[in-house]
Amino acid sequence: MVWYKDIDLERYLVDSLGMWGNPTNENPFINTFNRDKHIAKIPHTHDKRLYTYISVDFNVNPMTAIVLQTDLHITKIRIIDEFRALNSNVYELCDWIKENYNTKDIFITGDSSGNNRHAYSFNNLSGYQIIKNELMLNFSQIKVMKGKPAEYVQKKRLIGNAFFSKHTDITISNAPF
Repeated sequence: MVWYKDIDLERYLVDSLGMWGNPTNENPFINTFNRDKHIAKIPHTHDKRLYTYISVDFNVNPMTAIVLQTDLHITKIRIIDEFRALNSNVYELCDWIKENYNTKDIFITGDSSGNNRHAYSFNNLSGYQIIKNELMLNFSQIKVMKGKPAEYVQKKRLIGNAFFSKHTDITISNAPF
């Protein structure tokens, strides 16, 4: 459990050292995020040469989606934009994507709740089916899990903390933090 020290200090203190007490972390989900390291000094712009992913979070209000790009050759992850609108729906998200990005060059991902049929949809479609139809995407542009694996939230937290702990090449810009 020593490897937890850099990823989840609170859990390391409790599980490895037996130091029980109240957590002191202000951000209990991602506690390895560091504004000085992970917020870009100069805002990122969309680079048409890089893979572009839009990750949608359906089960929150405001509905959110982040746009990120990866450069696999230099192993950088850049979060370049965010959609966030109160009382919005997937159709508004699709309009925003069409206005800002070339839909032929994007991949859509996000939480599995988007596979569920939603009250705001016509013809009883899921959120991802609406996105696919509205943006005229092919099946290979939708990259989404079916359902949640066991301990999904805990693993997502661990992976997020590991990324921010070990990779200073993750930078965020153009998002309201």
